[in-house]
Amino acid sequence: MRTQASSVKPRLALPLLAAAAIGLLAPNAAEAKPKRRGLQKEFMIGASTCISGRAECSAENDAIAGRTNPHVGVGVTLGYRPLRFLMFGAAFNLGFFNPEYEAAGADVYRHARQHSYFGIMRLILPIWRFDIGLEVGPGWSRQIFRGTEKLPFSRVFSQGFAMKTGPVIDIFVTRRLFLGIRADIIINRHNRVCTDDLEWQRSCASAQDTDQAAVHQVTTGFHIGSVF
Repeated sequence: MRTQASSVKPRLALPLLAAAAIGLLAPNAAEAKPKRRGLQKEFMIGASTCISGRAECSAENDAIAGRTNPHVGVGVTLGYRPLRFLMFGAAFNLGFFNPEYEAAGADVYRHARQHSYFGIMRLILPIWRFDIGLEVGPGWSRQIFRGTEKLPFSRVFSQGFAMKTGPVIDIFVTRRLFLGIRADIIINRHNRVCTDDLEWQRSCASAQDTDQAAVHQVTTGFHIGSVF
């Protein structure tokens, strides 16, 4: 029973802190109507998770075995709201993976990450102090899996066109400041996977489901921003 209780407490800690922050700021929120037009800046941090795409998030064969585990991810958005229910802008996302693979008894990767850039449009349903939004936008992403020193390559990567979409729910706790939760779902259309050897000689081939790069990524977490 002690083990179960200790595992529950960390899961509840962040939501409780967020609720406490909203509670402290709520009296100020009632003093002024939310500002819903103008420049808007946002920051998000959360858990970054792998979703199988052209490549798989796990492998179990004669060559390699393991899986691409979750890690942490962040996102930054700068936009403009000409209307209460519409925002245009630009976004940057950086998400990490925790790849745990073995080949011939040796660890294959040290770490993995994806960075991406998007132009976005967000439709927003404003209800009282809540903004309920759905975001979509095209962009470019690059995904890198760094090899360990025990292997004959330095990195495996894929890059190319990507689409980002996802829901966001915010509440204005002051006239300009809002807090919320969001999910950034990044769908990668990476057709090729490239490998750099230890001398940085590169070879590329069509992405296969036996590769580790060329997966999709979703980051879900807490969201903070302001309109100014």
